[in-house]
Amino acid sequence: MKTPLAHLVIGGLAFWMPDVFTAAIRRAALVDVIGPIPMTGLLPAIIIAVYFVARRYANVAEPAPSIALFLGTGVWLLGSLSMTLANTFLGAGFSTGNSVENVGWVLLLTVFPPGTFMMSTYGGSLGALILMSILMVILHVSYEREHWLVPPRVARFFRHDARS
Repeated sequence: MKTPLAHLVIGGLAFWMPDVFTAAIRRAALVDVIGPIPMTGLLPAIIIAVYFVARRYANVAEPAPSIALFLGTGVWLLGSLSMTLANTFLGAGFSTGNSVENVGWVLLLTVFPPGTFMMSTYGGSLGALILMSILMVILHVSYEREHWLVPPRVARFFRHDARS
């Protein structure tokens, strides 16, 4: 599992699925069930555990994608969709009004990560999102400094060479 796309999806699912499952099973938001402080610790702890499992089973060949940065990016990119899905079980999200219009807004917010920031503020997971972001950068610097977020051939394209 070395593809960056797989890390994006796994990161988003691992971080946001406890919220979705709690909404589907208990018909309540995760923050209402366990509280904001435990949620701020639980969600980053899950993504850190997923990071170490993914790092353990990844066949690392140089240059390889940064697992930490792609997991974190996946959390940001899938946040709007996941929170909207969780809210659907609570009587909002896709269950109200024009679902086609709602899907359009969610897709727009998916490519605009500040939407995840805004929605997590309302959902009570902003602290967990910020802590996860900081921890993923720390894990990248600590364990994967030589790994990339931008593929080397793309970075080479943007590198300024004085001889050119």
